[in-house]
Amino acid sequence: METRVLLWLPLMATQLLIWTVPGVHASPTKMLIARINVQDYFKQGKVLLDHQDYQGAIANFTQVIRLQPNHSGAYLLRGDAHASLEDYPGAIADYTQAIRFEPNNAGAYSGRGSARKLLKDYQGAITDYTQASRLDPSNAAAYILLRVYASKSLNDYRAAITNPGYSPLP
Repeated sequence: METRVLLWLPLMATQLLIWTVPGVHASPTKMLIARINVQDYFKQGKVLLDHQDYQGAIANFTQVIRLQPNHSGAYLLRGDAHASLEDYPGAIADYTQAIRFEPNNAGAYSGRGSARKLLKDYQGAITDYTQASRLDPSNAAAYILLRVYASKSLNDYRAAITNPGYSPLP
């Protein structure tokens, strides 16, 4: 059995694309349209985030997550938007989901560490910065410096001073 799918592509508004999908018994229309919408929502969310329209970015990334609940990139960038709005608990929740779906994402650990630091969860921040430096050795110096600042916030000056990569900054 074949299923014929009519799909409207926004770039070619006057044309319809007809796909024949052999062996598909369920209509793939929703899946194809959802896939295109996921990409569109994600791209639009990135543009809005770049233009500091954080609420608009959150709305677009939420649509991506609604259509594809395991999209780690949408959680990561929605976390960035929440952090920019100083919604640190929301940012932490999204970074945690990004980590759940992509455990080796150094950026998610770094973002969550920053949000934790701003909420004065310094030990959580140190843990996240440490993991970020392990996952991304090419950027380890930046994560180590962030970890040092978190250690200093805990008044753990010994850990800050003995921390590899410590550099006393004003």
